[in-house]
Amino acid sequence: MQPDFATEGAARFTLHYSILQGVVEQQMWLFHGIEINSNSHYSVENRSLVVLKPTRNDTGQYTLLLTNPFSSATAHSNVTVRYGPDEPTLEAHPAKPFYISGDSLALSCRADGFPQPTVEWLFGGQTFSHARVLNITDVQTSQGGEYTCLLRNEETIKQREKIIHLKVYGM
Repeated sequence: MQPDFATEGAARFTLHYSILQGVVEQQMWLFHGIEINSNSHYSVENRSLVVLKPTRNDTGQYTLLLTNPFSSATAHSNVTVRYGPDEPTLEAHPAKPFYISGDSLALSCRADGFPQPTVEWLFGGQTFSHARVLNITDVQTSQGGEYTCLLRNEETIKQREKIIHLKVYGM
């Protein structure tokens, strides 16, 4: 059975089987051990199972049971649904309305996704870090402004960004 990966929000993904010989009288598809019947999310077809508009909840083990009067066969496929990045969370620690020259702070950026999204920090139109947490020690007024956290999932080809504005005042 194939494929092993699907993408959340795609129109569909299909698990398909083939046999070398014999006749299949009954096919039964299961997800986490529960029988799948055709409905608005699944379509059980001849030699395949179609999952319509897959979500991350469709990640798991699919089992196929094939029977005829003489034998039976079972096949398993672990499917992972790739997703994200979800809406990012961007925070400054300590959280303050403004910072004074010499303060230290950390900016953290994260979002759920599979595989885990990569992080890119931009300031003044330039990329300057790929760390999830950006530590700024001895902050200066020139470091005030908009910091953009760009999260990218290389598998889903989706990206999200979030902006935080740092106000830094001199002493």
